[in-house]
Amino acid sequence: MSTATPSANLLKRKVALAAAPDVGWDALSATLMAMDGVESMALSGNRLVVVYNVERLDYRMLCAAIAANGGSVASSFRQRMWGSLYQFMDENARSNLHLQGACCSRPPPQYKGRR
Repeated sequence: MSTATPSANLLKRKVALAAAPDVGWDALSATLMAMDGVESMALSGNRLVVVYNVERLDYRMLCAAIAANGGSVASSFRQRMWGSLYQFMDENARSNLHLQGACCSRPPPQYKGRR
């Protein structure tokens, strides 16, 4: 497992798993680590902790890969709530990656020319 360096593009997500994957942990971790964008992952109890690059991967794709390899994400209310929040935060982070920030003397483009 590689060590992820802190970056604005890297996000850490905890995914609660309902049960052990059919293919086994080693096969699942090998498949996830082979995905473009996954920097590191670890298993802690029934939680999978994944660090990934938000430019290449999002939470929904991660859950789909887990399901495609015989695993299942927990379907509790709490996990569904966190999953929705993670997906929103991924989309928000991806849309904000290339925005140019406002400065004291330079307003954002949508407010330029307004007084």
